[in-house]
Amino acid sequence: LFLGEFELETAQAVSRQAVFRPLSRYPGVFRDFSFLVDRRVAFDALAGFVSALAAPHLSRMELIDLYDSPQLPPGKTSLAVRFFFESAERTLTDEEIEAARDRIVQSLQSKFGVIPR
Repeated sequence: LFLGEFELETAQAVSRQAVFRPLSRYPGVFRDFSFLVDRRVAFDALAGFVSALAAPHLSRMELIDLYDSPQLPPGKTSLAVRFFFESAERTLTDEEIEAARDRIVQSLQSKFGVIPR
């Protein structure tokens, strides 16, 4: 026997917030980037900053690895992130993807002092 209680209003509010977009007919591309950053900087801060940049064709950014070791410089941690790029209108060129990635990386270097690995 199980007993449970649901707050229907809360469930309805959450379901109204879901946003769906159609899948692209064109292939997406990802680029990985590894860098050192201050241990105090949270990935969420980096992701929020990148999202606010509104980089062309960037659909998402994911943390794929976090490495912390005594061999790293003091106070630093190593992060590896994956940038996903896609367009609903066409296949992106390597030049477009690299330009957007470079803009993101330069912005992260300026704001957070990340050091590419």
